[in-house]
Amino acid sequence: YSKEGGYISSYAILAPADNPQICMYSVIVNSKDKDMQFYGDMLKNITTKSINYLTKHSNGFEISEDPNQYKVENYIGSDINTVRTNLNNQQIKTIVLGSGNIESQYPNPDQVISNDQSIILRGSGDVDINILKGQSIFDAQNIAKLMGWNLEISGVGTINNVTLNENGIIVCECSFPNKVNEEINTRRNA
Repeated sequence: YSKEGGYISSYAILAPADNPQICMYSVIVNSKDKDMQFYGDMLKNITTKSINYLTKHSNGFEISEDPNQYKVENYIGSDINTVRTNLNNQQIKTIVLGSGNIESQYPNPDQVISNDQSIILRGSGDVDINILKGQSIFDAQNIAKLMGWNLEISGVGTINNVTLNENGIIVCECSFPNKVNEEINTRRNA
């Protein structure tokens, strides 16, 4: 309880417990009960994605057998449509750039991803920058790496607008903060 008369909610995590590699602490001042589910879901999502990232990028963190994880295969040289169909049948989000046989991919073979992450397959041919619209910043950055594009991103969340500036840089705009504020105001006024 704070001096101003409102509640203070806090959350802390260290993971993994036996050898912490990540520490997250958040505080919500003057929280209202109806906001807590929204904040709780948001913090759970951040924690899950952070631990998944750590799992993929750490040599010393043991990966458990989890049905929500997928070990990425080597798709280079395979038909892009066949691989997309197979991945979609496994309910793995796939982003296809170009056509024909796969020339490059993200993530690299043998990496472990969670089912909510994307596999990006690059074939041959031109790819329109508008492929970035609706993508998460994470996916947009990985698409840009495969394409050799330079990005400038403002905001957080998903990409809503894409333009090419005079320097050949793709400018991506996100409006997630406005959606968060709208959601909080809607819940408070309910």
